[in-house]
Amino acid sequence: MTSTFLSQTVIASTSHLFRAVIKTFPGLPRTCSFQFASPNSFSTTSRQATDAKSPIRNSQTMSDRSVLRTVITSPKSPAAIGPYSPAILANETLYISGQLGIDSSKGELVPGGVEKEAEQALINLGSILHAANADYNNVVKTTVLLADINDFVAVNQVYGRFFTRDPPARAAYQVAALPKAARVEIEAIAIIGNIRTE
Repeated sequence: MTSTFLSQTVIASTSHLFRAVIKTFPGLPRTCSFQFASPNSFSTTSRQATDAKSPIRNSQTMSDRSVLRTVITSPKSPAAIGPYSPAILANETLYISGQLGIDSSKGELVPGGVEKEAEQALINLGSILHAANADYNNVVKTTVLLADINDFVAVNQVYGRFFTRDPPARAAYQVAALPKAARVEIEAIAIIGNIRTE
């Protein structure tokens, strides 16, 4: 008796909902068929549907996905001065750590002010790109950190010599201080592969 009452209630509710949908969307087909199962089988189906959408099931699927992670270094760029890698290649995406204007042969900042530091930082960045079989054209995003935002114009002039066409997206910030009392630091994200610009 309970089962019959439940079925009648569901049919009435569904019929009312169907009429409301047809009224709202007159272009929809006006025929529909319904199939009802016993309460026990309905509960099992609901649990299975919920399990398929659960965060746990999705996280297990994502964990099965393989990502190749490779450390990229170059003898022409300065060694890391802390517990980090110069660059990480994750599948086709290359994440390059912030580069200072350090002469790799001496391990010190190049003299000559912010312009020379910016130039050397971009040269160091290029060395890492080449180690990953890429160049400046593969860069899609950079971040420029400045000890003094008033150096923005000077750094910009140097920067433009390295990214001459369709430059990457960029953010620039003034920071309180940089390692080794540097005036500028530049980090980048690049995509490894044949780049096509449209």
